[in-house]
Amino acid sequence: MIRQIIKIWASAAMLSVALNSGLASAHGKVSLEADVCVRNISGSMVHLSTYQPQYDPEAEYCTGIPKEGETLWVLDLVDQALRDMPVIIKIVRGAAKP
Repeated sequence: MIRQIIKIWASAAMLSVALNSGLASAHGKVSLEADVCVRNISGSMVHLSTYQPQYDPEAEYCTGIPKEGETLWVLDLVDQALRDMPVIIKIVRGAAKP
C-alpha cells in the first residue's frame, strides 16, 4: 500500500516537473510544428510523450517505448478547445513488430 502511494506521488511529481518546464525547453526549443511528438487530430494539436526515468531520466519517446517497465505517459492538449472537452484514453497492448 505504501509502495503504491510512493509510486503515485513520484509519478505526480514527475508530471508536474514536465508540465512546468514548458514545451519548448523540454524538446530542445523545437517549434510545435516541427516536434515529432505532436499529433494533429481533427485539426487540433495534441502532444504525446512517454518517459521511463528508471532507464534514462532525460529521454523522451514519441513513437515507441523501448523497454518494458514503469512508464509515464503524458498527454498535453495543446489547443484550448480540447481542454474543455471530455477525453477518453484507451491503452491497448499491441504485438511487437518484427
